[in-house]
Amino acid sequence: MLKVPATDILSPPFNHQQNAVNGAHSYSIAILPLNGKLAAFINPVVVEAYMRGFYIGRFQPYHDGHHYMVEEIADQVDELVLGIGSAGDSHTTRNPFTAGERVLMVSNSVAEFDLQTYVVPIEDLERNSVWVSHVQSMSPPFDVAFSTNPLVIRLFE
Repeated sequence: MLKVPATDILSPPFNHQQNAVNGAHSYSIAILPLNGKLAAFINPVVVEAYMRGFYIGRFQPYHDGHHYMVEEIADQVDELVLGIGSAGDSHTTRNPFTAGERVLMVSNSVAEFDLQTYVVPIEDLERNSVWVSHVQSMSPPFDVAFSTNPLVIRLFE
């Protein structure tokens, strides 16, 4: 499992479960390269314990790049929540698939990994200031978030 030094302790802007290792209500964030791509790690203090990760994408469609990221993440977490972003959008050129179709597509694609996964639809919220809270309210609790999207990384900081 990945060992990440805590780089910045932040006061949580909302209630969060206690740290599984030391019981503290602190947040730590480290921005580290993941095979040349950015990944945001939230609360890396818990990496020695059981860890659930989070990875969000529109998955329109789920492609080799997504699969590569899940493969890399699978080596670092015990469970993975896959957030289906823009869940309310479908039947357009940019978003051709429904949330249900994407849930099936992603679930079938990640079945090959020895990893417990949860695929959850997450509707868009056009307010960046509350987006992370919205994602957390729509998802099972997670300890670490992964992304190659600079905006997503910044929002989780």
